[in-house]
Amino acid sequence: KSFFNRHGDDYKIFDSVAFTERLAEILVSTFITMLAIIAASAAVLLLLFYLNVQLTILTLLPPLFAYICTLGTLKLLGRPLDIPALMLSIVVFGMGIDYSIFCVRAHQRYRHIDHPHYGLVRVAVFMAGTSTLIGFGVLCFVEHSLLNSVGITSLLGIGYSLLGTFLLLPPLMSFHQRLQNRKSQSAHGDIKSRI
Repeated sequence: KSFFNRHGDDYKIFDSVAFTERLAEILVSTFITMLAIIAASAAVLLLLFYLNVQLTILTLLPPLFAYICTLGTLKLLGRPLDIPALMLSIVVFGMGIDYSIFCVRAHQRYRHIDHPHYGLVRVAVFMAGTSTLIGFGVLCFVEHSLLNSVGITSLLGIGYSLLGTFLLLPPLMSFHQRLQNRKSQSAHGDIKSRI
């Protein structure tokens, strides 16, 4: 204390470790808040677009699946959730929702996964996702730690978004369609009962 009393006005002490930790805390909390706001806004927009809670939830499932799997894989790899990963989470969320919207709308329009035009939509989503995976995946091999983290996180997030869109969404959409068909048949009855 006596040192600070004598020289406190003349000199400033800078603790770089404390500064770095505090800055990291601020950035992490800011990006988590921003991600929550963006996710809530996207859910509201999807609800206004579909006017259906079930379709909104189905559209949000692949990005949610991607987040859970990406965080789990990063933990298994022993990589911390760093600032570049948090910044890319917003991009991955947006791309995952794009892939989901395309497939949900295609399923609404064509009703069956084996419809030829539904296949064209799936191929377009696959090509868009694959080109993005290649572009970000190259960054996994650079020696710069920031770019390497960006590459690994985006590769995992976009890859899991594609897996969720292609593996989770079609069976869930088919189940949703069967439920809607049963609901409409029970509400209207069959043709013989109406004649």
